[in-house]
Amino acid sequence: MKNHIEQNHGSEPLVLDIGTGSGLLGLVAARAGASVVACEMNEAVAAVACRLARAAASRVAVARARAAA
Repeated sequence: MKNHIEQNHGSEPLVLDIGTGSGLLGLVAARAGASVVACEMNEAVAAVACRLARAAASRVAVARARAAA
């Protein structure tokens, strides 16, 4: 992922991770150099993703977002 980001998106791309779940893919993208906004509609799952992002000291911001019908 890091090679793809460097080759195709410049120095610091922004990744939007919709339906992030635990936030694993957002953490991988952040580790590869991206800034990440992760959205999750389940409040408990969003809390887990937020704790994991904080523990990893990553550039991941987690937001609880509801899908509109």
